[in-house]
Amino acid sequence: MPDCPNFQKDPLDKRIITVDFATWLGSGPQISSVAWAVPSGITEADQSNTTTTATNHFSGGVDGDEHEIACTITTNEGVARLKTQRFMLEIKTGCEC
Repeated sequence: MPDCPNFQKDPLDKRIITVDFATWLGSGPQISSVAWAVPSGITEADQSNTTTTATNHFSGGVDGDEHEIACTITTNEGVARLKTQRFMLEIKTGCEC
């Protein structure tokens, strides 16, 4: 996933976003925990993760707003590693997301 990719969602719809950390993790390490930094005005629900991905469902927002969201994982290694992926969520009425 490139640095700070952009996603769009309609204010009335839910957007499911999955962040794939497989390339960064390589073989061996796995995701042990996930934390999301979500700004006010955006609602998150149904967080989940696999050993290499983190998924969250986003709703709400006001048309025309842009929000930076961050997903931070911790690995299951003896000395845990942290990795944060940031992305922009643009709220756009009528988008076909």
